[in-house]
Amino acid sequence: MGNDSLFYCDQQYLQELLSFSAVLLQSLIDTVLQEPIQAAGGNLALDACNAIASSFEVCQGASDICSKLVETAKLSLSSDNKYLQSTIEFLKNRGLMLSGKS
Repeated sequence: MGNDSLFYCDQQYLQELLSFSAVLLQSLIDTVLQEPIQAAGGNLALDACNAIASSFEVCQGASDICSKLVETAKLSLSSDNKYLQSTIEFLKNRGLMLSGKS
């Protein structure tokens, strides 16, 4: 049985989880932005974005973070990069990116 089942609706648990998630996400974004090799940073941004899109519920915060990471990747990778395009499509399917953005 996971912690979510054990502590469901416990406000202290939810606050701790939210706080931990915020620190983790900020650390992840900082790592991506500090990557000195441009192509590696682009791929790392897409890795992070896919992990977030797969792990978090669809919400404005997740959408904003993924959009920022995709924009970071676009600065580093060519527009026809297959990983970039498949990530954008995945985000659209999850409802984390507007259909007009790409």
